[in-house]
Formats: sequence, structure tokens, C-alpha cells
Amino acid sequence: MPFVYNTSLAKLHFPEDTVYEVQDVYSGKTISGLKTGDSFSVVINPSGVVMWYLYPTVLPAQPCHVGRRQARGEGFQPFLL
Repeated sequence: MPFVYNTSLAKLHFPEDTVYEVQDVYSGKTISGLKTGDSFSVVINPSGVVMWYLYPTVLPAQPCHVGRRQARGEGFQPFLL
């Protein structure tokens, strides 16, 4: 009998607030918009494996900091961290 595995990317310790596109390595099937907190199920055959390639499509918002630096002989110039 196939085994049904229920989990989420959060339970697998993926970063929060990230959206992924998932591709099944063996079938080529693509799932778009899988969020870290979304629950999903994977059916695993007794003699098989499941392998997914995940890559982020939307990353969590990163704070943007503006600082100031002074070049030699020039005034202060803004830069982003």
C-alpha cells in the first residue's frame, strides 16, 4: 500500500513567509505558490521515492537600512545595507 505523508514546509524548518515553486524531479510536475505554512500530502509507493526541487519565488520582506559614509575629500553619501 502506498504511504501518504502529510506535512508542511514549516514543519520541515523552511524559512517563514516564503513562497516556493516546486518541481517533482521524476515526473516533472510543477506546483506554484506553495507557502511555508501550507499543509500538503505526498503519496509514496512502497518501492519508490519522492524527490522535489524547491526554489523560492517570493522571499520574506527584508528591512532596508540607509546609512551614510564619507569618501575621502567628499561629503557624505547615502548607501543601502
